[in-house]
Amino acid sequence: MLLSALALMLLLSARSYAVGFGSDYDAPVTDNLAADETTAADTSIDESAVNFGEFHFSFPQPLNGLPLTNILESKIQYPLSVSEKLIEGRVLALCTIDKNGNVTKVDIIKSPDAELAKEVVNSLKSIVFKPAMQNGFPLSHTMLVPVTFKLL
Repeated sequence: MLLSALALMLLLSARSYAVGFGSDYDAPVTDNLAADETTAADTSIDESAVNFGEFHFSFPQPLNGLPLTNILESKIQYPLSVSEKLIEGRVLALCTIDKNGNVTKVDIIKSPDAELAKEVVNSLKSIVFKPAMQNGFPLSHTMLVPVTFKLL
């Protein structure tokens, strides 16, 4: 009985949130713009930032501006002993970036070999990031980084 009452309260609070959000969301985007003010630049989307009204969030980005995948491709060396064993696979790493943009912690979730995991950890720790930002303030952020090792 207590569980169903709690579930009902949770459902009602979630519904009131969705209704409140939906009323603002249904308004046309171009309400406040004159027809001649809309340009192609207005329709572009910045994938590194999220804006929900007064809430602004941007994900951590490498400081040099290059995509993380390009940086990792240039830094990671396939360990010779692993390539001789013909080991391939994906390393999944949780990377924590602090308010200053430094990688403070790398946890390996999955790896086909310990040497591949070590290579990913060392490469991630050598990268400096622009930290995640929330409403103009830097904050610590943890992100999932997949790295695939494939022999050619």
